Amino acid sequence: MHLSVAVVVAALATLAAVLALAPSHTAASPAPRRAAVMAAAVPAAVTDDNNVTDPAAPAAAVAAAAGPLPNCAPNVVRLVQGINAHIALQQQELAAVAALQKVLNVAAVDPAAFAQAKANLLTVFNSAVIVRMNNQNLVPADNAAVTGLAMLAQTQAAVLALATGLTGTPATDLPNLVMLQMKFSGGITRNQATLAAAMSACTLVNNAQPQCSPQVMALAQGILNNIAIQNQELQLVGQVQTVLQATNPVDANAFQAARAALLAKVQEGVVLRMNNQNLAPAGNGAVAGLATVAMAQAAELALVQGLTGLPATDLPNVATLQMDFNNGIVQNEKNLMAAVSGCSINTMLALPPCTPNVVSLGNGIVANIAVQNQELAALAALTTAVNAGDQAATATAKAALLAAINNGIAIRTANQALAVGNGAAPGLAIVANAQLAEQELAMGVTGVAATDATALAMLQMDFTNGIAQNSANLNAALAQCSVST
Repeated sequence: MHLSVAVVVAALATLAAVLALAPSHTAASPAPRRAAVMAAAVPAAVTDDNNVTDPAAPAAAVAAAAGPLPNCAPNVVRLVQGINAHIALQQQELAAVAALQKVLNVAAVDPAAFAQAKANLLTVFNSAVIVRMNNQNLVPADNAAVTGLAMLAQTQAAVLALATGLTGTPATDLPNLVMLQMKFSGGITRNQATLAAAMSACTLVNNAQPQCSPQVMALAQGILNNIAIQNQELQLVGQVQTVLQATNPVDANAFQAARAALLAKVQEGVVLRMNNQNLAPAGNGAVAGLATVAMAQAAELALVQGLTGLPATDLPNVATLQMDFNNGIVQNEKNLMAAVSGCSINTMLALPPCTPNVVSLGNGIVANIAVQNQELAALAALTTAVNAGDQAATATAKAALLAAINNGIAIRTANQALAVGNGAAPGLAIVANAQLAEQELAMGVTGVAATDATALAMLQMDFTNGIAQNSANLNAALAQCSVST
């Protein structure tokens, strides 16, 4: 099985922003980029996939109150670009999950198609881990983005368990894919809050690096391909473990088939690593790390060749292999960052300017997110009034909530008119359906706590999910263009 070239290239492309700065603000002539639009979209408080709320630093308000801000330090500039790269990868993660759902939603699942789709998801996810790790390395200890990045790390740990645990069985995988969708969507919202926090106390300035050579570009893609193979090695060594534990005595034919598949994959990884070493220019930051991978692969190859089918001796070696493959992924993630640490691959990926129609759509989605936060505030007031048994206050709060919901419906309707043919159109349709349900729930509030509790809780969840959905809509709306003046 070969990893989808499109997935590899797309994942590699988004890594550009980790170590390169796109055209951005200057102190003398502010030029809002997509990052600035994203930051403006972050509400005063956002909720991640675990429903944990944290304040997002209001950069524009701070700037207005305090006057001109100092230029961001170079590491903060690169942090902002890295967070944008992570958001782009999270969109790719959502697309990879959708592809897996399509593979599983059939009468008979194609094992090869499932394995390919799962490998694609893990490739994009590994890239996202690399970006987040690098962002945490870049963030100063006193930067407001520290907390958000730590929460993203926790979420990725949970995502890894869900993604690697997919088996190709629809009954168990489809619910987990829904969980993954929630975590990726919540992660986008979290990253947008983190982005606003990261640049809340400074102004971005251009600090472009030289363009990476085609040789370094090929090296980076080769390392990314090796990471994908290492994930496949983990799957295959798990199959060897399963065969060794399944029967007593071990099924010799099943063992030989599993061992042969693992051996072939390890040898494929060796060839790819050798090619990466040949590609690495003298003095490139990945040279030492690739040598480390080479030594580890020699040990792994010997262990696989030494498997005999006897559980007593093989199972300890299988455990060693699992640890070695995991460590190899971590090492290659470091190698990838080191390979492109002195240059930029961003300028090769420049997007055309957004049309005025798309800019209006982006602003409309930003406005809808602001209304969704007003809905949460109005809901809090309504909940307080209902729980207090104050009918007059309930009527006032209910009217305010319905007014906010109707305002959101009007904005979303205008956004849908702007979004014909745009990537945000499907997400806006989801918002439309949710708004109708929210309107019905709000209208049904009676002021009796015992009967209203369920509706109020559902509204809380729906408004929170709506913010996450509109955050995803904003990314989709601007995915094919750049916002600039």
